[in-house]
Amino acid sequence: KGRDFFALLQTIPGVVDTAAESRETTSNQPQRGIFINGTRENQKNVSVDGVTAMDTHSNGSATFQPNMDSIAEVRVLTSNYQAEYGRNGGGSITAITKSGSTEFHGSAYDYYRHESLNAKNFFINRTGTRKQPYRYRITGYSIGGPVYLPGNLNRNKDKLFFFWSQEYTGVKTDYGAIFANMPTAAERNGDFSRSFDVSGALIRVIDPSTGQQFPNNQIPLTRISKLGQSMLNFFPLPNYVDPDPRNLFTRNHRDVYSGAAPRRNDILRLDWNASPSLRLYYRWGLDVDDTFIPWGDRIGSANFLITPVFVDRSGKGHLVNLTKSFGPTLVNEFRFGASFVVRDYDFEEPQKMLRSGMGNPPEWFDDKNPAINYIPTLQFGGQPSNPIAAPFNSYLPNRYRNPVYAFTDNLSKVWGQHSFKAGFYLERTLAETPGSGSYRGTFNFSRDTNNPFDSGHSYSNALLGRFVS
Repeated sequence: KGRDFFALLQTIPGVVDTAAESRETTSNQPQRGIFINGTRENQKNVSVDGVTAMDTHSNGSATFQPNMDSIAEVRVLTSNYQAEYGRNGGGSITAITKSGSTEFHGSAYDYYRHESLNAKNFFINRTGTRKQPYRYRITGYSIGGPVYLPGNLNRNKDKLFFFWSQEYTGVKTDYGAIFANMPTAAERNGDFSRSFDVSGALIRVIDPSTGQQFPNNQIPLTRISKLGQSMLNFFPLPNYVDPDPRNLFTRNHRDVYSGAAPRRNDILRLDWNASPSLRLYYRWGLDVDDTFIPWGDRIGSANFLITPVFVDRSGKGHLVNLTKSFGPTLVNEFRFGASFVVRDYDFEEPQKMLRSGMGNPPEWFDDKNPAINYIPTLQFGGQPSNPIAAPFNSYLPNRYRNPVYAFTDNLSKVWGQHSFKAGFYLERTLAETPGSGSYRGTFNFSRDTNNPFDSGHSYSNALLGRFVS
């Protein structure tokens, strides 16, 4: 359904594809979920025209994935393959791109999916959530043929050829709904008289200085920490009442999100028959992926939305292939490939995540020159149920680069009844990737019976300025 040729690998004995249902379109992670003869998913090699097209930092994503109209052949080797297909022990998947011919040929296509064609599921109906956009539009074209000028360049149309393919994928991904139990407006001002646990019982807020419950379960204004109050006020107010009474005191805030994920894929190939014994071709491939992610993945396990993360990723690959025949029994093939993965991601609206919006919580070691001064991690647990989860990844903004250069040379010789082959493979790879230390700090306001200053409620702990760590 997604024009992803990796979906066809599950027809091959020894191949298991655990991501078969999610192959909606081509992607920069096509090999995810594919296991060959029991090896790990990151132990296989994916190449285009004989040169690795993988992010070599993790072997978990591809530099680029050719679209189906640009592919002439796919070769899958699961075991006992020759040394020239080595590099990884968990199988080899090679896509061979199309070349032009003496005649012009082309194609054009458009595929379309929309949420109006889908039914609502049980949980959407149950919570009264509207149907979220589910939209895929895959549009592309290809053209190939001779490069010539009548009476001048390649006039016999037998020397120089081209092939060009381009595919655009428009995606709107439905991330569904996410629920949290946010501090109410009253709680932010010290009034916990209507703060209940999952059974509907009042959560008693204790004065740490006396060990007694605050009168009427309300914290006096004079006892409120301005910084703690700023931390709570950073988060959105409740916006939802669950129709199921069992969830009434576990969720009061709901976010829904559908994010665009436009994708573009380009493939160009030029073939030159320089002489009867010399052939040369150049292939260029490009993938451009832009993705908006509201929670999880590259953000962290947050259970609310302030601003999504924008992932700007591109991958491109160059290849030069030279094949020379030194007579009927001796052939040499040389390849040079260069690929580049560029990925930058950050909050779409970074100003909404600045530390200043939370009252500038102090830092143990103050870095005077941070990349950008985002909020620290805040932790709430125990009471109430399903509290704020705000462990945003500390490596935002993120810069990632992965240039790879590869050289291969294969010499084949037929000698009587025997065939001999020798060659080498040389690869130079570099990964520039961010670290992930929690340098912005973590404030933990969770309930802890071992904490003598615990007030019995995570949000009242923050409001009183009482932390576990």
